[in-house]
Amino acid sequence: MGVGCCLLAINEDIFNEIIEGDHSMLGEIINDDDDDDEFALDWTWPGIDFLIRRTEAGRNQLLSFLTSGGIPIQFVDEDSGVEEIRAFSRSEVATIERALAAISEIELRECFDAEEMKKSLKTGVFESESALESLCTDFFELRNFMTESSAANKALLQFYF
Repeated sequence: MGVGCCLLAINEDIFNEIIEGDHSMLGEIINDDDDDDEFALDWTWPGIDFLIRRTEAGRNQLLSFLTSGGIPIQFVDEDSGVEEIRAFSRSEVATIERALAAISEIELRECFDAEEMKKSLKTGVFESESALESLCTDFFELRNFMTESSAANKALLQFYF
């Protein structure tokens, strides 16, 4: 698993081609510089996943999308270091978006437990108050990306880099 987590919004027709086994365009898609359809999280993604799973909405299995779920696509890209991609349909994107929208900043902050995160995630990077601020900022940027992707009827590719 890489250091960063990347989400790419894609059209449903491309999603269908990929899950039907046509992986010929994957290298081009993941190396495309079109930032409008891409959202990348660096060191905060495991913490965001931890917080989401502790919320009321986090009981929805699809909200583990940063670490699991979707359709696994075996793909190795030497240039980017990507080894596996997971694909989510546009209906899954819409479900994820609705569940994320239900999470308030208050609830997210209440789920923050630096000690538990250190034990569970095996890292101390979330121990400071500034880490909580970074997690909240990145969560709401992630939520906005998912809202825009859902509104545009996009499917999603997720991978680590």
